[in-house]
Amino acid sequence: MVDWLRQIPIDDPARIPYPLCDPCLGRLYARLGHDLTNSQRGKAICKALKRLPVPPGECWLCEGLLSEMEKFAALAVKRFEEYEYDTYLIGTRV
Repeated sequence: MVDWLRQIPIDDPARIPYPLCDPCLGRLYARLGHDLTNSQRGKAICKALKRLPVPPGECWLCEGLLSEMEKFAALAVKRFEEYEYDTYLIGTRV
């Protein structure tokens, strides 16, 4: 087992009582497992917990919104085409 996974209380699966997709599960432990995406971290946690992956549409937290990130990014790019910029920071509130 990877060192950072040892810090997660995997002996008690009830600590994560809701069905969470890999990105949402990975976000809960974002400070662990550096250089991993939330999705990668979530998959590793699922494997360590011996849990089945949760389909994105059945996620209690994001209800599938995170699986549509590419669509939202494309909408943002289209919306900002008229502006000239080198970098642009966009924030969201969920």
